[in-house]
Amino acid sequence: MEHPGRGPDDGLLGDDEIERLVARLAPFQRAFLAALARGSSPEEAAVRAGWGPGDAGRIARVYMASHPLVTPLAEHVIRLRELASLELSLPDGAATDTVN
Repeated sequence: MEHPGRGPDDGLLGDDEIERLVARLAPFQRAFLAALARGSSPEEAAVRAGWGPGDAGRIARVYMASHPLVTPLAEHVIRLRELASLELSLPDGAATDTVN
């Protein structure tokens, strides 16, 4: 799904787009995204945000697939989690404490 404000190559949203979307979130949507960012599955994040087990799966599916505010932010969070989990391959003897 293509979203406005998304970077062309990295799948991440731009700062302005993040701010615009976050400003419009309800508290339970923020809680869902916070739990997702902390490593919860979408269904676990919905439960942590306050939905009961019966509704959590349905809400998680909507939020991950078609919600105009939450879906692009959830995709951004998932992409950041993927990037954070990548192992950095460095040649032997290369410094690991430098920023380029």
